[in-house]
Amino acid sequence: MKKCQLRCLAAVNVPAGYSSANPVIDITESSSPTNDRNSEWLKTLSSLTRRKMSDIVVPRVSISNPYSANITSVFGTYNEKDPLSLHERPPERLVEEAYKRFSTKKGHQEPMGLAIGSLGTFSRNGIAVLKKFCELSSLKAAIQSEERWLEADPDVLSFTEISAINNVLWNKSTGETVLRAGNKSIDVASFSTLVRERYLDNFIIDVSSLRFLQDCQGSKALHLPPETHTWLQTRNNHFVSCKIREVLSTSVENELDLLCPLHMNYSHWGILVVDLVGKRLLFDDGYEMQPNTSILPTIKYLLDVFHELRPNA
Repeated sequence: MKKCQLRCLAAVNVPAGYSSANPVIDITESSSPTNDRNSEWLKTLSSLTRRKMSDIVVPRVSISNPYSANITSVFGTYNEKDPLSLHERPPERLVEEAYKRFSTKKGHQEPMGLAIGSLGTFSRNGIAVLKKFCELSSLKAAIQSEERWLEADPDVLSFTEISAINNVLWNKSTGETVLRAGNKSIDVASFSTLVRERYLDNFIIDVSSLRFLQDCQGSKALHLPPETHTWLQTRNNHFVSCKIREVLSTSVENELDLLCPLHMNYSHWGILVVDLVGKRLLFDDGYEMQPNTSILPTIKYLLDVFHELRPNA
C-alpha cells in the first residue's frame, strides 16, 4: 500500500516525537526482583506502544543447541523453569510445536508441563512467555522494515503526513482504534500490516469501504463484504438470503450501485461494481488485471437474491 493511501487512515495530528532515549527493558536479567518486575510488566503488554514493545530485549535464539526438537509431555509434578531467567531460547518452530503439544492428552489427562530438551520444563504460561519472545522479536524486525519504508519516501509526503503515520505505527498500543465505521473498526495491529502490503485482510477492506461511503454524503452505493463470494459459493439459498438480509438491514433502500471486493490470484484485490440503474457490471484494480469469467454466474446469483429481497430495486 502506498504511503499516501496509508496516510488517509492515519490521524493527522503531529506527535510530540519519539525519543530514542526510551528505556530498553532487558528481560534476560536473572535476579529475582527483576524477574518479578518483568513478569508483572509482561502482563501489561497490551497497553504498551508497538515501539516500546520492540525495545524489549528478549533472549537470543540458540544456534549451537537446537534442543534436538525433543519435547516431552509431563503429567506429574516437576520443577518448573522460569522462562524469564533464560539467556537463550528455543527457535520459534519448536515453541509452536510445544504450544500445540499441550492439547495432546494422555487418556483424559492434559500435560502439566512440557520438557524442551535440556532447556527445562515449562508450564502452559511458561510456553506462552516463550511464544511472546518470538512475537516481540518479529515485531522488532517489522518496525525496522517500517522505518526503512518511511525513510525511502517515494510518495513525497510532507513531514506532517510522515509524522502522522509514525504516530499511529509506533506511539499507540496495538489494540487502539485507528478507524471506525459503524460497528467495525481497525486497530493499530491491523493498520501496521498495510506497510509494504504485508497483508490486507477482509476487515480492513470492510472498514475502509464503509468509511469511504459514510464520508460520501448522499451515496446510494451498498458495500458487500469480501466474504459475500464465499456465501454465494455455498448455493444455499436460505443461508445466502439471511446473510444478504443482514447487510441490507444496515443500509437505506433505493441503492443505485453494489460494491463488492474481489480476491484474485490468492494475493490481490479488485472491486466489482454492479450499476443497478445502467444494468452494467464494472471492475477496477490498480494493476489492470481482469477477473475470471467464472465470476459472472456468481454475480447473477447475487442479483437474483438481491431482487428477491428488494423487488423494487
